[in-house]
Amino acid sequence: MSHEFRLKYNQLKENDPTQKDREENYPTGSSVRNVCFVQADGSKIFLNYGYLVSGEFSPFDTKITLCFTSHIVTLEGIQLENLFNDLMNHIPQYIVCQDERYNAIENNKPLVNTMTITKAE
Repeated sequence: MSHEFRLKYNQLKENDPTQKDREENYPTGSSVRNVCFVQADGSKIFLNYGYLVSGEFSPFDTKITLCFTSHIVTLEGIQLENLFNDLMNHIPQYIVCQDERYNAIENNKPLVNTMTITKAE
């Protein structure tokens, strides 16, 4: 056997898709952007920005309504206009619902006090 043949054989053997010891997961994460909504009780749901169809900001109610293809998310709180602008640009990775007692401490920061997530019909 020639040395060149052994190298080619080893290459074929290493790239065998029928091997059982291959990993089932990708080695790293992807560049897909998701937003994770964290409720006050700690429950979480993430939705893909690619399925965000529309968003609406109501300054009088200080409410943001986000319509995904599968869910409708309603966020209520204070200082939400900057959060709405960030959502429009797909920036936030986590949106965490916080108790209203923290509203006095965080004056300049958007705070979500109520988060309602329902399945779209």
